[in-house]
Amino acid sequence: MPVIVRLQHCVIRMYFRDHNPPHFHIDTPDGRALMAIRSLEVFEGGVNVRAEREARAWAAANVDRLWAAWQEFNP
Repeated sequence: MPVIVRLQHCVIRMYFRDHNPPHFHIDTPDGRALMAIRSLEVFEGGVNVRAEREARAWAAANVDRLWAAWQEFNP
């Protein structure tokens, strides 16, 4: 599972050939969540508030990068 970015409070990853909806994984030492690229809402799992906010802010600023990675990893 490729790491897209390592942030201060979490790591954002994507799996190859993953299920819909298009999403990314937020990993922390104490939790894991799946966040939809389109809505930037967590739809599975959970992480602490700080990590979720950090991931959402990064994703909002890098949505084109996330869509490109999703297209590359999920043809």
